[in-house]
Amino acid sequence: MLITLAFFFSDKPEFLLTPAERFDVLEGEATVVNLTAKANPSQVTYSWTRNGLPLLDMADGSARPSGVRYGHRAVYRGPLLELTDVSRDDGGEYGCEAANTEGVTWTTVNINVLYPARITKLTRNVVVGSGETAEFECEAIANPFVSRMITWRRAGFDMSRTHETVEKGKSVLSVMNASRQDAGEFECVAYNGIGSEAGQLAQLIVKFKPEVRLPHSFVDVAGEEGEAARLVCLAEGAPAMNFVWSYNGGVIGDNFSSSKYASQAAQLDDVTWESVLFVKHLQANDFGYYTCVARNELGHDHVKVKLRRRGPPDPPYNIRIVNTSSDSVVLSWTPGYSSGLPQQFRVRYQVVGFNDAKYTDVFPTNTTVFSITGLEPEKEYAFSLSARNMLGESLYSKENTRAITQKSKGGQTTGASLDALSDTNAELPRLLLVVVSVVGSLLLALNIVLVICFIKRRKNRNSNSRGSPKALTQTTTPDSLMYTPSKYQQSINGEAICQVDDKDSYQEEILMKELFEAKRQVSEKCIPGYQTARPYDLSQSRKKDNCPDILKNRGMDHVSLQSVPLSTTLSSSDVITTLSDDSRYSRRVLLPDDPASLCLTRQTDSPPGSCVLGSVGSHLV
Repeated sequence: MLITLAFFFSDKPEFLLTPAERFDVLEGEATVVNLTAKANPSQVTYSWTRNGLPLLDMADGSARPSGVRYGHRAVYRGPLLELTDVSRDDGGEYGCEAANTEGVTWTTVNINVLYPARITKLTRNVVVGSGETAEFECEAIANPFVSRMITWRRAGFDMSRTHETVEKGKSVLSVMNASRQDAGEFECVAYNGIGSEAGQLAQLIVKFKPEVRLPHSFVDVAGEEGEAARLVCLAEGAPAMNFVWSYNGGVIGDNFSSSKYASQAAQLDDVTWESVLFVKHLQANDFGYYTCVARNELGHDHVKVKLRRRGPPDPPYNIRIVNTSSDSVVLSWTPGYSSGLPQQFRVRYQVVGFNDAKYTDVFPTNTTVFSITGLEPEKEYAFSLSARNMLGESLYSKENTRAITQKSKGGQTTGASLDALSDTNAELPRLLLVVVSVVGSLLLALNIVLVICFIKRRKNRNSNSRGSPKALTQTTTPDSLMYTPSKYQQSINGEAICQVDDKDSYQEEILMKELFEAKRQVSEKCIPGYQTARPYDLSQSRKKDNCPDILKNRGMDHVSLQSVPLSTTLSSSDVITTLSDDSRYSRRVLLPDDPASLCLTRQTDSPPGSCVLGSVGSHLV
């Protein structure tokens, strides 16, 4: 008989992690901590607490342990601790209990929430006298703390004149021997490597007596009887100051109200203060100068404000020369008082030593910079301005600002003519002007080259067409080709003729003496010893008269001249019909004593026929 003995060991739960182990988690993130325990029997029950308070068990939705529970950002599912959207307040120690039938085991874990630095305390303003030491204190919290977590900075300031005392989460900045130039803002910066920097500003104020700084537009105030006027006084100083108004030697006061006057003061920033005086129900005796006095523990300052009726503007002042060229001058000026109304300006200018002044209105109306163009080079000009508004026009400024225009370069102006400039004007970049000029010059040069090439090409083409036989052949009609003189070798039926130049382009260039010489040679061939006389006016020789008629027009075959027997002499009764000068096809009578008829007296073996007389020669048909 075999007996088997089995031994079973029972153990209570045992955690694998060491107690108080730390888990780091960034603020705003989520994490899960696993504390699974080993046990025998393996069925283990878990529970979690923080600061003695049970957490919510999410493993069994129906199980709701009694008592107060921690926020729902921290819950558990058995051995798992789940943290969502962790905040710095969720950091600390969490406890976990594991139990089975054999016993209970307890352990803890530490949740370390990491977060960026944040400034918790800062000395906002420090007021010291000149030469004293100013101290600023800055404190910050962070996890983790790092060395040099808190620093100080200021742009453009020599920080070597300061001293820093650093403790954990705290820094003290000392500015020694402070002066008014040291006044300004210092920045405390805290950074521990997590997130972004945290910074806040602290103001250093160095005491100084009041200084009234009133814009020019506040010095004059306009009003009308029955209305209310508002007078403003601005001053800088430290520490705090008070204001006193007076009129005609009588003190009005500050921060009070009555039926006639009211005033109020305010601090605009750390060192700037404002006081406003209201004068109600204006009367004639209320117009004049009011005095504002600003005072603090270090001294006082004052300014006079003029209350005046509305009217024409004051002349512009502070006229300056901004730029000059050979034909222009650029002016700038400061507008005068205009009762709060819009105003326009007019410039008067003239050559020094001459009385003929010129005028030009400034446009746009709100500008205080303007260019006067159309001036002569190397001349001295005097300029003055006037202003006008809806209530009238001012006198011209007493100051005559002078400027000498520059010398002209190559007859051209040296500066570009500027239109009216405003505060927001933008000049055309010089590089763009250069590029446009170069491109324009290149285009002009290219056009010139193209025109020259075109002219030369046309001349060459004309020359080639005149000298090329091929070109001449192409422009000759079939009829003229049939009767080209070169084919007849200077004679037809044994009769001499004038060679006809078949180049149309040359026909107009035949000179009168050449025509006459040709006719003389023909006559000498016909009758030796004959002295050729001018039979008719050759001045009417035309392009179509440069060759015999029958060669020029084959259609003349039907126009026959009267046939006469050819003999050595002609009687006075013989009449020959020829063509007149006025019409190539009209008839005229050729008398025997006409020298032209001598050409018709020839020795020939041919039978009698008709003679055709052309403008250059004759032909026997």
